[in-house]
Amino acid sequence: MRLLAALALVLLAATASARATAQQPLIPRALEDWQGWVLKGRESLRCPFLAGSNVADADSHRCVWPERLLLNVDAHGGSFSQPWQVYTESWVALPGDLERWPQAVAVDGAPAAVVARGEVPCVRLTAGSHTLSGRFVWDARPETLTIPTQTALLDLIVDGQRVLQPQRPAGRLALGRQATAAEPRRLEVQLYRLIEDDIPLRLVTRLRLRAAGDAREEQLGRVLPAGFIPVSLQGPLPARLESDGVLRVQVRAGRFELILTARQAQASATLSSPGEPGLAREEVWSFAANDRLRVAAVEGVAGIDPAQANVPEEWRRYPAFRMAPGSELRIVERSRGLSNTDQNRLHLRRRLWLDFDHDGLTAVDEVSGTLRRDWRLGMRAPYRLASARSGAEALLVTSSASQGETGVELRSPSVQLSVVARSAHPYGALPATGWTNSFEEVSGELYLPPGHRLLAVLGADVSPTAWLDRWGLWNLFGVLVIAVFSYWLAGPLTATLGGLGLFLTYQAAPELIWVWGNLLAAVALARAAPPGRLARVASVYRTVSFAVLALGLVPFTWSEVRHAIYPQLEVSAYSQTRAAPTLARAAPGQLEAP
Repeated sequence: MRLLAALALVLLAATASARATAQQPLIPRALEDWQGWVLKGRESLRCPFLAGSNVADADSHRCVWPERLLLNVDAHGGSFSQPWQVYTESWVALPGDLERWPQAVAVDGAPAAVVARGEVPCVRLTAGSHTLSGRFVWDARPETLTIPTQTALLDLIVDGQRVLQPQRPAGRLALGRQATAAEPRRLEVQLYRLIEDDIPLRLVTRLRLRAAGDAREEQLGRVLPAGFIPVSLQGPLPARLESDGVLRVQVRAGRFELILTARQAQASATLSSPGEPGLAREEVWSFAANDRLRVAAVEGVAGIDPAQANVPEEWRRYPAFRMAPGSELRIVERSRGLSNTDQNRLHLRRRLWLDFDHDGLTAVDEVSGTLRRDWRLGMRAPYRLASARSGAEALLVTSSASQGETGVELRSPSVQLSVVARSAHPYGALPATGWTNSFEEVSGELYLPPGHRLLAVLGADVSPTAWLDRWGLWNLFGVLVIAVFSYWLAGPLTATLGGLGLFLTYQAAPELIWVWGNLLAAVALARAAPPGRLARVASVYRTVSFAVLALGLVPFTWSEVRHAIYPQLEVSAYSQTRAAPTLARAAPGQLEAP
């Protein structure tokens, strides 16, 4: 009950913030006396909260805001002073830790009690502006000192010398004197924006900051174009977006990136660059179109290469545009909703079996995807749809005499269809799908009967098992080398016959090319060897090479002759597939999808 009342109170205050100041929130008089009761235990709801976060979550609120910390240390101790802005009574962390405990801590000059919370020294502050001060005492100056992570702005003085660039590794401040020369203040800003075509339009802004010099607060100006409302701000630096749209950032030396997300308050097709002096001289905008919402394009500005413009990696797939200060771009809508060519998103996986007697083809198709129009899936000649299933449900197959096609009617946009079809004309050109619908992707497998080989597939993107596609450059080169050596050793007739035989049998037994090469080398060596012991060794080597070739050719020839006479003995994917013999011989009216 209290939580609901607290949320209602916060929403009322947020609604009236445009008409009332932060010091005088507009709350109905009837509710003023109930504020203490409603917010008891939830005082953080009075504090500013992060944009885009859950208002009811206490971690989303920032009840304390630190200002610049002044730390002066020497060999025997040190002192610190830091102003704080507190919106509701809260605990505030102090510099130091259990080993280096702050002494003589005062709040606005009055002594304050320091309590350890999670091994961190803290004081309790009431709402308002306060200045914390204290000192440290040590026998020897430590190398590092713990500093609260909330503190970004820091002035460090070591032995009377101001440190220009304090080092803060892992949340600790290095107290050694820095010998680096003074570096002037410099801030470089690179600004990238991504327009996300949505309802409402979203704008993601990335600010890449490269800062030099001491820690300070920078005012970057209005970072959002007119007509956009901030949603969230993320980054490693303390940053605040004022009510007038000005971005304030507490920067220090280094490279940082801030991400600001915003939405468009009112629909507008024209966007302009803010052109603030504190921002980049040129901005790079990217456009992420949403084709499911509408077909749109950007006009009025020059396009650039995203990679050359150093656009964030995840944005480089979108078109990018250069935006000078004050320039405008227009989002031109070509069409809204789905286009005529991009309504159905279907995928087809087909398996084809050729009858052993070449009387026809059996096709088993699996159709998946999304159907958004044309709720009938039809199949044209030469295919004739025999049966269809959607999951475990059998569908009624109907025919259209006027269009000469068979098909099924669907009512669900999600398609998971298994169908069986027959074609009585396996010769000549086959249609890629045979369906009256268009597919985004088509893949297929062809199962041939034993004793058949696939020579080539014309019109397909890839057919890795086709005989012609299995030939590569090195394969042709090896066969050509064997033919040339045969011509040199045995003449043109032998070279022609041997090269032709090797060309026809190479894909069936590619390992025999090495045996042929070895035999040609043995014959050449026997001819060139001088009489004597070397000639006898070469003769034996030649005889052994002939024997090895015979041992390789005999089983190969026997297997080929055996399969030519009894092709059904060949073990192939056709004979190992359960559905192949059933589908090939069943009557068309009895076919069922597996």
